[in-house]
Amino acid sequence: MVSRHPSLKGTVLDQPQVVEKTKKIIQEYGLQDRIDTIGADFTKDNFGSDYDLIWTTNCLTPPG
Repeated sequence: MVSRHPSLKGTVLDQPQVVEKTKKIIQEYGLQDRIDTIGADFTKDNFGSDYDLIWTTNCLTPPG
């Protein structure tokens, strides 16, 4: 979404070990100035507020 709409900014929240790989992908697309990352567990950690949209995928599936 961010790559198609120059006025958008985004934040990716995922587990810390996943975010490290995500940062590399963001850099490959040249979007590091418009996409931030947060390494956290959204069920336990505070990740801020005032987001216009929160898009989740595969987060309600129990582990295992």
